[in-house]
Amino acid sequence: MRVRLRPTCFRRGAAGARARAFTKDEDHEGNRQRLSALSALIVSCVLAACSDMGLPPIATPKTAEEQARQAMLEAIPLVADFQALAAVTPEEKARAAYFDRAGQPLLEQPPGAVIEFPGLPVVLAAPPPGAPPPTRQDNMRAFEASVATGVCRADAVAVGQLTPVRVLLNLSGTWLFTDYSIAIERWLRSNGVETSRKPVIAGLSGGHVRVGERILSTTVSGGGPVTGERMVLHLCLVQGKTALVLCGSTSLREDTISGDPYPVSLAREEYLRVLERASTTCSSSTSSR
Repeated sequence: MRVRLRPTCFRRGAAGARARAFTKDEDHEGNRQRLSALSALIVSCVLAACSDMGLPPIATPKTAEEQARQAMLEAIPLVADFQALAAVTPEEKARAAYFDRAGQPLLEQPPGAVIEFPGLPVVLAAPPPGAPPPTRQDNMRAFEASVATGVCRADAVAVGQLTPVRVLLNLSGTWLFTDYSIAIERWLRSNGVETSRKPVIAGLSGGHVRVGERILSTTVSGGGPVTGERMVLHLCLVQGKTALVLCGSTSLREDTISGDPYPVSLAREEYLRVLERASTTCSSSTSSR
């Protein structure tokens, strides 16, 4: 049976539909408002709970620069207090005495101060006036003589990689040094250094450390060895030959080694052969300190 709506019924039905649609929109808006208020309440409760539990606040997304700064900060070793920087073992104390120097104690320096000690650049003497420029053979001989001097001054020369172990204060508290563990790949020279000792620990002037919220930093200009990189390492016995320190290094990262300041360059294996030849020219007393 067909039911025919009269026009008045149709108008009433349409009005009712509009009323129901309007009410439905109001319900959606009310739901959105209630959800928004509930979300804000949840966030407030989470933040309050974090605060009560002593947890760090929820961090906002950081920029690339802030992330790089944070990564750099986290790479600096953290200690609980200044006592943790004191030398303890006999070898640590020997290195602390070797790296001792006058100056204002680091604990009295203003926060954020970076103490830098200038390196000693190598300057080549100028040739006499009117002298012909040196040939490659002349430069190579001068370079090999310089290498031999460096090798013979060291008590040991080895190829290896460094891993930082601990940052320490010197005896006067004026300077930091870093103890490294050395993974030895091969020994090129050893004069009084126990090649069987494991691990091999050697100190290097300079270091960076966080003491709570404070950062202490001492550096030697000119840079130094890179952690985890394959290098030629010169080691010296100090303080009556009771402790090892790093007294020179050359990176083996590149295939070609620069003879700077001499204008020569050598393939990596050729450079290692120069070091081995140099080690055979050293007397046992050359490296005494």
